[in-house]
Amino acid sequence: NAYPHVTISHEELTQLTRILYTDLVTLYDAVNVFAFYLSEPEIPQSWLNHFEHEHHKDILHHIYQTVDWNQDADVIFSDIKTIIKDAGKQLKPVLSLIRLALTGKPQGPGIKELVTLLPAETIQHRLERVC
Repeated sequence: NAYPHVTISHEELTQLTRILYTDLVTLYDAVNVFAFYLSEPEIPQSWLNHFEHEHHKDILHHIYQTVDWNQDADVIFSDIKTIIKDAGKQLKPVLSLIRLALTGKPQGPGIKELVTLLPAETIQHRLERVC
């Protein structure tokens, strides 16, 4: 068992599979694809540097503090985009940093999918680590 300390309900597994199915080629892929959901990811400093983390720390902190993570995923994503645009930042690098904070990887599920899958307190905790 790759995650012996984790218990996942049938509903959670169904939701994960429904949203992330495009990344699953074999059942073995599930361990890697679902990893961000099952445990807190490590974030390599090299990836933070690649996305100019220090340059975007202020906007990440503003997003962390301002967004109501208990809202609908579409509303959350819209709020994030508005904050980024209002700050005069480009969307892609900031969204990549948010994805990196939530999954430990710079590519993968979209932000809307991630906020649908992860509990609000998990999102807040993971974003706080990169602020």
